[in-house]
Amino acid sequence: MVYGYSITGSSEAPGRKRERIDLTASSKREEIPTTDHKALVGVVIASSVYSFQTQFSKRKQQEIGYIPPTYKEQAFNMAQSGPSSDFRPVELGAQDSPHTDVSKGTGEKKEQGGKGQAESSESSNHQYLLRKFFVARPGAFDQAVQDLTNQLLLREKESVHSAWLLVEIDHWNNEKERVVLIADSSIFICKYDFIMLCSQEIQKVPLNFIDRICRGPFTFPQKSVDKRAGEGLRIYWDKLREPSFISRWNPLSSDLPYTTFIDHPLTTCSGKLSDVSQISGFADHLVKAVQEAHTANPVPGRANGVLILNQPLLIETYVGIMSFVGNRNKLGYSLARGSVGF
Repeated sequence: MVYGYSITGSSEAPGRKRERIDLTASSKREEIPTTDHKALVGVVIASSVYSFQTQFSKRKQQEIGYIPPTYKEQAFNMAQSGPSSDFRPVELGAQDSPHTDVSKGTGEKKEQGGKGQAESSESSNHQYLLRKFFVARPGAFDQAVQDLTNQLLLREKESVHSAWLLVEIDHWNNEKERVVLIADSSIFICKYDFIMLCSQEIQKVPLNFIDRICRGPFTFPQKSVDKRAGEGLRIYWDKLREPSFISRWNPLSSDLPYTTFIDHPLTTCSGKLSDVSQISGFADHLVKAVQEAHTANPVPGRANGVLILNQPLLIETYVGIMSFVGNRNKLGYSLARGSVGF
């Protein structure tokens, strides 16, 4: 570019020629960098090679009679064609690969996930019960049976045939953990402290005195607030004597001619305790032992034999505040209660 301007003024001296000052770009010209000739030569060679390859491929296609499709034709062919036969799943041996349904596989995964969660929650519940109950500690129940067997052999001269871990329900609907032993001629209902590993109370009932064994669901008075689900097993041993009014309304009374059992909470756990804590197995052994006792040693003045009945079991409680508090907190069990004493 050429920059030019003229300077005129009235202060010029007369007769002096007007001077014109031209400022050309030569005074402020910047040097333009020269182009790299080697780079230009490389670009020319690459373009020549690409054009040669393109012409050679076109010539080969013309020789074999191949006409390449347009982009629209390629898209149409891809849309109309099914799954490509070039892609096949991996086959094991000579077996045909089964067709997998994605929706079915997703449903099976969900079902397996639900089952896994249920199994894990059930397993965690079992582990909690095994840690909570002292009777579930390794060797606790065997130690209790051994101690009680030695006591009965020493005092009563009877040997134990089977031992059971059940829950006794008293006439006020209170749950109490008990060890029940079926011996030669008697049944022993034992209150055992699994924390201190010692016997606290033993109740003896002769087998030939048992005249009725009832099994069925629990029933309560119509206006009763206290309710219990499930079924139990009730054993009667003196049908000629009815419990008195004082005995029925005394929560600490033990002068009742019957007792009631239910399954122990550890029934759902696997192992040995699950087998000895169910009233179904206990009832079978008890009926057999009672029948043998009636045959070997009948009671004079009583009809021989035992009645096996399926009927509801009545518990006459109305408010049940004591049983509500005691059963919810499992005060009748030997439990690990943290900082609270048993």
